[in-house]
Amino acid sequence: MSGKSAERTDMKKIIVFSLTLLLCFSLFISCSSGMTEEELKNTVGDLLEKSVTVNEIYFGTGLPHAPATGIADNAQDYDEPPAEYCDVVSVNYKSVDDLKAAALEVYTESYCDSIFEMTFLGMQNDDGTIFRYARFIDSFEGTLQIRADAADDAITLGREYDLSTLKILREGSDYVYFTLDSSLNGKNETVQLCIKKGDSGWRFDTPTY
Repeated sequence: MSGKSAERTDMKKIIVFSLTLLLCFSLFISCSSGMTEEELKNTVGDLLEKSVTVNEIYFGTGLPHAPATGIADNAQDYDEPPAEYCDVVSVNYKSVDDLKAAALEVYTESYCDSIFEMTFLGMQNDDGTIFRYARFIDSFEGTLQIRADAADDAITLGREYDLSTLKILREGSDYVYFTLDSSLNGKNETVQLCIKKGDSGWRFDTPTY
């Protein structure tokens, strides 16, 4: 083999090797969230802190409100039996849009779609009859109102998480599945959560309660 042929062969090997390294690096980047472990813990911790208020609004007792009167004179005409709604007393939340904005600071749009329907439209049987009225509505007068008996639907909240136990199961450029040790009412368990990255940043795609 001549000197020039050997040089060309060596050059081809270098090019192939370089392309292989570039491909491996690209695959590594595409399969990573791009966050360090500390950044991931901070992101999850911030979202968990915000989720406490949001979960209480959507799944807990709701929001402070004016006393119920026992008279459903402001109920929607199709309510059977009628549901009573009371004016919400809150500085931060004045409308259904405010409540939606708060949830979208914590959860992905796809996850919010399901809770928005249940919270603001209620739930119906197959025949169209309502078996759970909307938790919150905007009244005709433009005030945010909550169903008087919304607290009866409250689930147990208050789960606490240990961020130091966070373990990544799998991740990509726009998602991370991980586990965390948690406790609720004295019961310890490891739960799996997921965050996804959208136009507004990282959000939970799984419930946190």
